[in-house]
Amino acid sequence: ITASPTIRKLLPACVWATIAAVIICTLVDTFVIGIYPAYSSIDSVLGLGWLMAIGGSTAPLLFLSILIFSGKRAVYLAAGIVMLLFYRHQPKMIKSILILVSLGLILSAVNVRTHGLGTYEQITQYYSGGRLDEIRDAIKAMPSASSYVLGMGPGFAYPSKVFAVQGALHRNLHFTPLSLIIYYGVIFSGLFAFYILRMLPAAWRALNDKTNPVRLSYAVYFFASL
Repeated sequence: ITASPTIRKLLPACVWATIAAVIICTLVDTFVIGIYPAYSSIDSVLGLGWLMAIGGSTAPLLFLSILIFSGKRAVYLAAGIVMLLFYRHQPKMIKSILILVSLGLILSAVNVRTHGLGTYEQITQYYSGGRLDEIRDAIKAMPSASSYVLGMGPGFAYPSKVFAVQGALHRNLHFTPLSLIIYYGVIFSGLFAFYILRMLPAAWRALNDKTNPVRLSYAVYFFASL
């Protein structure tokens, strides 16, 4: 798959798709109707991996800036951490990455002031995107401690004051470690974690190998997803 011509075309396409999504969503949000300010996804880091693999520092930094502008904090923080690992021997790049990520966090703080979020609950809900409330609601809905052993199954749904629409039950849990435990149980989650840990050495080697852009892009995606 690392030699697939199709895959090699799709990876740079992730870059252009992310740029197009950010531009279009920004225009829609500005001139048409307000939309949720998160115009990228974790899949965008596949494009970042491609830019990191083909060399140079300008393109990855510009793309990181686009991810920051997209408003998806989890994506640009994950991208920034992976870039710190990749460029760990390049002090100038480390400094540039830290500056960009810090600016993104500062802009988020300014946004908090702009929206008049004064209470601790309002601020934590803004920065977590309601994820903390989602976690509390999911745990509250668990019938007993023994339910965590085998999990509730993929059909589990629970009341959520933040994400439920018109009183409907919520069927998602964004925080993946707890999601695995609640839906599939501690036993499965432990085995899955062991499987992921066994992949770490191979992913680390791929992250340090610029001879294969596809493998490096997958390694970037792997670490960013963690």
